[in-house]
Amino acid sequence: MGTVRSDTKRLIAVDRFRGIVIVLMVLANLLSEIKWIPAWMKHAEPEGITIVDLIAPAFFFVIALTFPLSFGKRIKKDGKQKAYSHALIRGFALMGIGLFLSAGECLFISDDGSLNFGVLEIIGYSIIIVLPFVNTPFLVKFSTAVLFGLLHQFLILPEFSEAILSDKYDMAMMLGPSSLLLLSLGMSDLFFKEKKSFLYLFFSLTLIITGIILNIWIPFQRRLYNFNLVVISIGITSAAFYIVNFISERYWRKLDILCKWGRNPLVIFILHYFLLLVFLVPSAAWWYKNVSLPLLVIQTVCYLLIIHAVVIFLEKKKIIIKV
Repeated sequence: MGTVRSDTKRLIAVDRFRGIVIVLMVLANLLSEIKWIPAWMKHAEPEGITIVDLIAPAFFFVIALTFPLSFGKRIKKDGKQKAYSHALIRGFALMGIGLFLSAGECLFISDDGSLNFGVLEIIGYSIIIVLPFVNTPFLVKFSTAVLFGLLHQFLILPEFSEAILSDKYDMAMMLGPSSLLLLSLGMSDLFFKEKKSFLYLFFSLTLIITGIILNIWIPFQRRLYNFNLVVISIGITSAAFYIVNFISERYWRKLDILCKWGRNPLVIFILHYFLLLVFLVPSAAWWYKNVSLPLLVIQTVCYLLIIHAVVIFLEKKKIIIKV
């Protein structure tokens, strides 16, 4: 694997960052139900934030890094109408795939048999909602994201939340994730279109500080995608991407395993759900929930090797599956 040309550095950084996110996701989901795994390696419940809570927002951010570029190319190639139609189809396709996976989780894994919105459904919904703002200036994206986030925060107040949360598919619940995606698109504009590193870092740091301050009054709530979670997660995620990009440009210019994992995130996402059934469906506690450390190591190695084998196969066949 040779050193790549400078005009592909950006894509390498994006693929590498996406690969890091995907690896964290498959590991976090594998460890999520094991009782002796420490709390900081799981989702915070019901309030708080851990590194695992940043994985879903990071997916939104990665989509925001690549979506405007592909959308702009499609406009030039096919015109606005076809570009918007394709984006809508993409959103609905993600919702459909996510609904299929959520139905499987409901049948085989869920304790109460409830059908919950998964990451793919939420991303699909959010793409549809923010589509009119994709080509708007940064300030329009940023102010609309804040408006969506504040409105969502208002709607999840105790006076309204019971009515809203009783229907898990209520469109009002999508304002929080849509705010997250729109804010990510704004940060992507600063980094790639405006190419203003100072402003990018300034907004990243400002979002992190704002999130820490807001936590005094608005605790982080991952399941609700509340305003505080949106603000701090995009601040941390955008700063993390800046670091990955900086290292990629100066010290890590070669393609690697992380880049390969990052090129087919949808395949890995679907595959890891089916692999998790091997661990979650059997009822024996010694096999999963109370698994010993040596057995967990063996399971994790096998789990990662299977995923990696599929990644390498797709890489050799030059297959990249996108929605």
